[in-house]
Amino acid sequence: MQWLKEFQTALYALDGVGAVTFHQVLKTLTEAEGTEADFWVGKGNIWQKIKLQEKVVQSIRKFKKEYTSSSYFESLSEKGIRVVLPAEGEFPPLLEQLPRHPPLLFARGPQLSGKEAFLAVVGTRSITDYGRRVVRDFIPPLVQFGKTIVSGFMYGVDVAAQRATLAAGGKTVGVLGFGFDHMYPPEQRALLYWFLDRGATFFSPFAPHVPAKPGNFPARNTVVAGMSEGVLVIEGAEDSGSLITAHCAAELGRDVWAVPGSIYSRFSVGTQQLLNEGAQLVNSAGEMFGLTKRQFRKIEVQRQTWAQLPELKRKVCELLWNESMTTDILQEKLACNSSELAIQLVELEMLGLIEQVGNRWSLK
Repeated sequence: MQWLKEFQTALYALDGVGAVTFHQVLKTLTEAEGTEADFWVGKGNIWQKIKLQEKVVQSIRKFKKEYTSSSYFESLSEKGIRVVLPAEGEFPPLLEQLPRHPPLLFARGPQLSGKEAFLAVVGTRSITDYGRRVVRDFIPPLVQFGKTIVSGFMYGVDVAAQRATLAAGGKTVGVLGFGFDHMYPPEQRALLYWFLDRGATFFSPFAPHVPAKPGNFPARNTVVAGMSEGVLVIEGAEDSGSLITAHCAAELGRDVWAVPGSIYSRFSVGTQQLLNEGAQLVNSAGEMFGLTKRQFRKIEVQRQTWAQLPELKRKVCELLWNESMTTDILQEKLACNSSELAIQLVELEMLGLIEQVGNRWSLK
């Protein structure tokens, strides 16, 4: 059965309803051929069949006094909050692959295309001058490589990485460990609006009314790691929360990179621990992609050339960065006219930027 987005949103906003209970409710309702209205009134002992905890039952009764599914959904829109379901393009594809991904995400800021290449950058909240320099050196090249930088939006490395991303003209996503009605720490609320005004997007796996609690942050970390191709750790003490995100990424089969630091700094202990556990040691953004400094410099020059191209030509080059593609695949990804694409490909070939081998196009 296809459940309305408004109902799914209201269901997930109930206190005590996590991913497991959410899916159990929909499964039981479907099997019982129940409706949304049946759920809200507990018709046919549906609450007992679902085995809802008393906390959830009380939350249902409280919710009904204030909202309907539709009015709750409208209240989110009034706050500038949208809901993103897994079936929708904005929901991060890698996150959707997780067996226990959030049933939905609450979002603010520009809508994402669904084609972003997410890369998480995390680290200590007590960022040092060394950490700031690493951020300044690593982030612009990552943006040039087309990465959308993800962080847990904590002061320190997280926020520094997001600032550097915007400064480099890139896209960034902050993932919160609480609902949008709250902020931790409270003084960072103004910073959230600062980022929103400059085009950053924010996700939360929690309904707006959910406050910041220690137990929420592992779920936040799972979203950060789960939606990303890999996690880069810049500084971290022995008990740094960034290590949790890195371990989560490793368990999910994602890449984990760590920047080494001074043996005299306590903020190098965590990154050294990750290196001992098998994280990839990197001294530059290029090394994250297996490139020597000379190779990386060549690519930087190449990307500077792309930046001067018309939009469609630039997008072709960016798509061919990771793999060769046929004309049909390029047309599908670019959603453009076939004759127009054919002209662009010929012109790029004449410029010496791409070549055709067999039926596939690749960068020269």
